[in-house]
Amino acid sequence: MMFCLTTVYQIFWDMKMDWDIFDGAKFKFNYNKPRAFSRSFYTFVIFSNLLLRFVWTISLVPPKYLGDDGALHYTFGKRISLYLTPFVAFAEIFRRSTWALLRLEAEQNSRSMAIAGGDMGGGMEMTKMEIGGRQMTGKLENFELSLDGKSDEVVIVELTAYGFAFLLFGFIASVTNGFESHV
Repeated sequence: MMFCLTTVYQIFWDMKMDWDIFDGAKFKFNYNKPRAFSRSFYTFVIFSNLLLRFVWTISLVPPKYLGDDGALHYTFGKRISLYLTPFVAFAEIFRRSTWALLRLEAEQNSRSMAIAGGDMGGGMEMTKMEIGGRQMTGKLENFELSLDGKSDEVVIVELTAYGFAFLLFGFIASVTNGFESHV
């Protein structure tokens, strides 16, 4: 029970504090800050974070158990156990990658607001800023956060491709390990 409460707290912490997605205590999407992705991307990340935070708990279940007959038996079956370990690892890497992506975006927004003096409107007034030892003031025009023109779909496909590559290597390692233990 405490694990579930802690995980739910961590999910809310991710969304409010780490990613700065919600405005105040209302839990409404914060439109006042520039966003690199569409609202549907954030919805996808929120729900995948929610699901994947619980997936890794499967790894806490022992892969084998001692049966009444005194023999070791696979908890999920031998074949499923070979696929489960790399899948759980891929899921956690995918979750942490999306977490880091949104955390970097939130940090960029925070630093941009500090430079702009807090006004993230169209032409942002800048307060004092030191560049090369000189005090600078002025406006920051047409501020836009971008990822080299990559769409949300391209970012998700790249993260998924890296994850599947990791999953493939994990699967090969699991299968190889399974064959070595029977030789």
